[in-house]
Amino acid sequence: TMLSDKGLRVLAMLWEAIELSAVLPPQVDMAMAPLIPKKDKGYRDLGLFPALYCVGMRARQQHCRQWESAHERDFFACGPARAAPDVVWRSSLAAEAADAMDSHAAATLQDMTAFFQTIRHEELLRRAEKHNFPLPLARLAIQAYTSERFLVIKQGIAPGVRPNRGIVPGCAIATYLVKVYYLEQFDALAASHP
Repeated sequence: TMLSDKGLRVLAMLWEAIELSAVLPPQVDMAMAPLIPKKDKGYRDLGLFPALYCVGMRARQQHCRQWESAHERDFFACGPARAAPDVVWRSSLAAEAADAMDSHAAATLQDMTAFFQTIRHEELLRRAEKHNFPLPLARLAIQAYTSERFLVIKQGIAPGVRPNRGIVPGCAIATYLVKVYYLEQFDALAASHP
């Protein structure tokens, strides 16, 4: 359903209070994490945050897109008008060109979603500051990522846990934060192997 104008103003005031205080209230400081079966065995989780957090972060994605356009790199497959197959094709083309010139080529492709659970929050915040990512958004996201998370599988819900690392798939700015976290390492790798 659509919110009335009055409802939208209240929602905007709530989000403004969250942004100004840099604190998620208890009603928003949690997430459901359904475990979704993978085709090749195992499960993957997805973060389902309260609507206020989702709407607020989605409304601020424009700031993340501005950061992304200022920090664009060819080695990132995710982003506007890009998909993982594009990177694979570019790598294959570079290898073919190197072979035709009797040269060498190498490529390393890594699924960035596998990185989500390994990201350390303190380091993410340090790198966000270093690379001029909007710090209020990074701080709020990290607070949401450490909020109480309830794992859901089939009809069962586990008791809540508070993670101490990782980015939550399902957050509106998760892929931007993955780029923030790995930008420096990938830049160094690309510079050492042009």
